[in-house]
Amino acid sequence: MRGGDARAVLAKVPEDWADLIIADVFSGARTPAHLTSAEFVGEVRRVLRPGGFYAANLADGPPLSM
Repeated sequence: MRGGDARAVLAKVPEDWADLIIADVFSGARTPAHLTSAEFVGEVRRVLRPGGFYAANLADGPPLSM
């Protein structure tokens, strides 16, 4: 398990390193912009092993419809 700024942590780990990445990334009620980019998701892909999983805690605003 690693804790810290998600993008900075991913930059330090090798390719195909993780079976699971969980992103629970908030600064108050917002997700920091550098964690909402295609480049960030590219880092997630780089670090995940084939068949690995990426779980992200996503925010929504009212009325929280499905």
